[in-house]
Amino acid sequence: MDGAFAALTNRNFRLYFMAKCVSHVGTWMQRVAQDYLVLHLGGGGTALGITVAVQFAPTALGGVHASVWVDRLAHRRRAMAAEQVAAAMLAVFLGVVALAGGAVWQVYLLAAGLGVSTVVSNPLQQSLLAEIVDGPLRSSAVALNSAAFTSGRVVGSALAGVVIAGLGVAAACWANAVSFAAVLVALAAMRREEMYPAPPVPRVPGQARAGLAYLTQRGDLHVLFTVTAIASVRLMPFQTVLVPLLVMDTFGAGATGLGIAGAALAASAVVGQLAAGRRPPDACGAGSTRTRQPPNRPRGRGPGPRGCRTRSILVVRLGPQRMHGPGSDGGRSGGCGRTTKQMLIFSASTFWWTRLSSPSPSLGCFR
Repeated sequence: MDGAFAALTNRNFRLYFMAKCVSHVGTWMQRVAQDYLVLHLGGGGTALGITVAVQFAPTALGGVHASVWVDRLAHRRRAMAAEQVAAAMLAVFLGVVALAGGAVWQVYLLAAGLGVSTVVSNPLQQSLLAEIVDGPLRSSAVALNSAAFTSGRVVGSALAGVVIAGLGVAAACWANAVSFAAVLVALAAMRREEMYPAPPVPRVPGQARAGLAYLTQRGDLHVLFTVTAIASVRLMPFQTVLVPLLVMDTFGAGATGLGIAGAALAASAVVGQLAAGRRPPDACGAGSTRTRQPPNRPRGRGPGPRGCRTRSILVVRLGPQRMHGPGSDGGRSGGCGRTTKQMLIFSASTFWWTRLSSPSPSLGCFR
């Protein structure tokens, strides 16, 4: 199997990919349900913007330190399993709030809890992906992982509209809680002897600062982060806040319309992400075979990005990289990138847009 789907030849990655496809569907079902619930409780645009901000504030404030902590873990699969259980519990609680007709501040608390879970989940997922595949399959795996996320948004958003309209917000949240079981099963079924474990990074003072310093030394990363930040500040508030307001308040389309709008926003991104996975390996890019080592052997330390021996690369999405050696940052650069991106997108721009576009708290579509 060649091209964008080459990583599916790896059994462990197939398990991980199928599990994440299921989990992402549930995640986006809850995301649509959460937006619907905030507006249904009469919060309006400002409340919706605050919900998004508090959910991503933990990543903005602690993303770098979470990446450093993940680098030090010896049992990342166990940590990821614990995080999945915690996220499932938060989904159950959100369903209870929806069923009981709670208050907007309760949604704020649960969104903040989900944000804490996410700040740990992001580096764990990227780190685990680097341990599942290596060498020429890396580019395909990263692209498929991102495509699974976006495909889950397409299916999950559309399915959420149907479930909310027919069974209610609580049913969509509880469906997300059940979807985490797929990841737990996949983690348990993976063959450890076919993985490429990375040794834990020793605890050294100033590791987070080293990650930030590494970013200042890479002009190519400056360009990447700048382009991503500009596009995100301009587009993400539209997707996360203004679209739900337009669908629910202006057009009165209800839960079904909200789900269809979310699916339409994500559909075209899948094609681009799969196309990115078809790119051939570069000399210093994803899929480099210079780091290939036999299974069941920890990878040693090698040259950093300047030596073209990275353990991961920024492809399609920003994520924690697994780099080791004198020229690298030990894996923190991806955490810095994600932190910078989320801080720009959600902690500042989202709230600013919602203050300008907030409609009346009373939504006519909830008569």
